[in-house]
Amino acid sequence: MHPPSTDRQSSPLWKRLKVRLFTLGGMVFAALMTLVLLPVAKDVLSDKAQRATAEPAMWASATSKSPEAGCLALRDPLGARDRAAIQLDSDVEGVARRLGGAWIGELPIDLSLRGGSGQATITGIEIRPRERARPAASAAVLCHSSAGTPPVAQLTANLDTTPPVVKIGGKRYGDGSVITLAQGEQAPAHLVVSITRGYLEFDIVVRFAHKNKAAETLVVYDGDPKLKRPFRVTGAASRYRSIFIKGSGYDEATVRKACRFLPLKGC
Repeated sequence: MHPPSTDRQSSPLWKRLKVRLFTLGGMVFAALMTLVLLPVAKDVLSDKAQRATAEPAMWASATSKSPEAGCLALRDPLGARDRAAIQLDSDVEGVARRLGGAWIGELPIDLSLRGGSGQATITGIEIRPRERARPAASAAVLCHSSAGTPPVAQLTANLDTTPPVVKIGGKRYGDGSVITLAQGEQAPAHLVVSITRGYLEFDIVVRFAHKNKAAETLVVYDGDPKLKRPFRVTGAASRYRSIFIKGSGYDEATVRKACRFLPLKGC
């Protein structure tokens, strides 16, 4: 006996041709879209990569320096460990950073400017206070004698004025003299800011123009830009809770011994 047979009717020819035509058309369409879109995608990715790796128009960095002679005031009170570190001269910079240390009267700042992808003209240099001036720092003061001749200031700014104005050669920066950097050119500049009253934290703002683009801005911090530390400077206080004068370390001193550095009460 033979098993029962099942009749399977094949699809009509026109249906099979229709399916094949649709499949072939889809493949042709996909190939055409690939040819059209692939170059566009490559261009987009290339542009993104170029933007990601493009060299900035310019760089700017700055670091505050210790004056050749002068006094550093601390805003916040000393703890026992801080006092010991100062007297041993083991970590004065760290103590000053933690306790809001600021140089009294003047703060020297070394600016480093460098051209990037093309010529850049620095159209403005500004002082941007982070907040209103507070009372002068008065928790403690550390003084040291002159160690040499201070560098000549190319740029100056009086922080007692509102708003502070950066000057070059006695004139507002930008009113005549400006700094222009060629591609890759470096230009160091020495800025000295001064203050007679209050305590101020601030950043430096550099404005520049390049390739027909005006008023681009760089914010410059004290030291490592990732830390975004402000610059600090203070006027003199009439009295301090603790006074130290540099010798082999920093020796605690009386008001009279500090009179050669500061016009304190009792001098």
